[in-house]
Amino acid sequence: MNDAIITVATDGSAGSRRALEWALEEAELQHCGISLVGVYSAADDETETREHDRAVHDIHATMDDLVAGRVELPTVSWKVVSGEPADVLIRESQHSRLLVMGSHGVSELRHSALGSVTDMCARMAECPVVVIPPRGRRAAQAEELPLSIRD
Repeated sequence: MNDAIITVATDGSAGSRRALEWALEEAELQHCGISLVGVYSAADDETETREHDRAVHDIHATMDDLVAGRVELPTVSWKVVSGEPADVLIRESQHSRLLVMGSHGVSELRHSALGSVTDMCARMAECPVVVIPPRGRRAAQAEELPLSIRD
């Protein structure tokens, strides 16, 4: 395990942006660097290039959004890897202090039926896994709670 790296799974989604945002703060606290990992899969050479380029674009867009205006940043490296997301991230966890992933807020039924990269990583990663929930989830849950509780 590398005590100097927090690995962040990124795919250009709002969830991966939240994961990087959290990881930047944590890396400052832990005095370590960040490795952004984008994963893509392709069926042939034509889609290979397109998917690779999309993954690189997503990483750059995510970094540009979140590092703008920050005075001090931890060391941030990035790479894109072809393969199955869970397999790649589990392999990357072998060299990480933490693996940080954003939740996409998938419903329980869909989550159970389709499986989840996040679940697989949480069970099989070689380091602790931090899953950042969707923004606003607490506020939505709070609205569902009763305003008063009566016996």
